[in-house]
Amino acid sequence: MRGWFASSFIVGAALLSPTGTDAADAQLQLLKAPPERPDPKGRYLFYLHGRIIEEAGRRPKHPRWGFYEYDAILRTLGSRGHVVISEQRPKNTGVAAHAKKIATQIRALRQAGVAAEHIAVVGFSKGGAIASQVLAQVDATGAPPPRYVLMGSCLPRALHSRVGPHGRVLLLKEKSDALTRDCPALPDSLAAYAGRESMLDIGGEHGAFYRPVDAWLAPLWQWLEAN
Repeated sequence: MRGWFASSFIVGAALLSPTGTDAADAQLQLLKAPPERPDPKGRYLFYLHGRIIEEAGRRPKHPRWGFYEYDAILRTLGSRGHVVISEQRPKNTGVAAHAKKIATQIRALRQAGVAAEHIAVVGFSKGGAIASQVLAQVDATGAPPPRYVLMGSCLPRALHSRVGPHGRVLLLKEKSDALTRDCPALPDSLAAYAGRESMLDIGGEHGAFYRPVDAWLAPLWQWLEAN
């Protein structure tokens, strides 16, 4: 397993200010679904949250990992010009069914003229499992593909062959997270631009991704904004 970003971006887990000012908040585009008339030149980021929000509300508190700051994460992801699309899923949402919904929305963006490489899917925990299934359904052959970031989640070995032609995939894993300890590693044959893994050392186990912190945001932005 590669630690491509590990030594460069472990800078601690200080909570970032999501946008800094009310004026900046007014500039954010945080949506539940893609706009009916998307800007073909825009950049669109789907954020798929963890299971706990389905079960315990929009700002749930885990007894071990603390508060999941869903809205702070959304504002932070929107602070660099992306249109952030994130739906608070209802309890017991099916992984395959929701992935089909997101894949359909991505196809609609593509049909509206949005370049595939300007579409990103970021998923945490159960959201990462959904993102994996989106990768399985979105066919980007013949164009620079969408970018995916899976955090605290595994990419099934059966989908490794889709990395590259169908999606550029970054796996962000936390060293102390037992839930991803046995995930299959991406094959070494993948080109660096197509698939990478990063083992972070934030601490906090699975809750390392509960708050918008530099340690996982820095590699995420570098991945999403690379040429």
